[in-house]
Amino acid sequence: MLETAVEKIRAYWESLRIEGDIPLRAAVDPRGIEAALEFAFMVERVAPGVARLRLAGMHLIDLMGMEVRGMPLSAFFCENDRHAAMDMIEAVFCRPEAVEAELTGADGATAQMLLLPLRGETGTVTRALGCLVSKDQAATRPQRFSITHIAHGSLPERPTAQPAGQVIYPGPVFGAISGGHARNAQPNNTEGGTVVMLPRATPAAQTDESNKTTLQNIPNLF
Repeated sequence: MLETAVEKIRAYWESLRIEGDIPLRAAVDPRGIEAALEFAFMVERVAPGVARLRLAGMHLIDLMGMEVRGMPLSAFFCENDRHAAMDMIEAVFCRPEAVEAELTGADGATAQMLLLPLRGETGTVTRALGCLVSKDQAATRPQRFSITHIAHGSLPERPTAQPAGQVIYPGPVFGAISGGHARNAQPNNTEGGTVVMLPRATPAAQTDESNKTTLQNIPNLF
């Protein structure tokens, strides 16, 4: 479950893309990521490099040992890595692009973070859908992480026409960057790094009536 939460949220985000464009914030429905809701979060950019948590799953609350809604996303990072985290946030909102990071916490705990841009009504990126999964439960609370690896994904906004008349809607192409220094990243140059094509998503599974009742109680902060 822990390793697939990132894949589920990434696949759901992919399913919302129309002609390869960045999804609209208004299109996000918590029921579409029900299986990974515990690890999901939504952030809003409030200043350069600063993203505030508007909604967070129980896993994030457990990692911090407190309510995290309203906190900056940088609260999950060690002090020495917060500049790199700010660069990562700016990449999502300003370039924009998808970002995936591998993290290391106290007592050797490892984690993954995913940040995916969302457009507002004006077409600009105003929110980001995210996922944070800690694979090892360390005893230290609050749990803060160091960045060990960042992968940036370019986001083509239009499909690529093929000679035979077919149209392909490509997923983001990720270029791997080691060391967590996002400011030194060359996101459009994947030379020397790992290239990953994000999988296309299948439509989100329909939930039963009992689950719908629970999900309808989630605050409409998306």
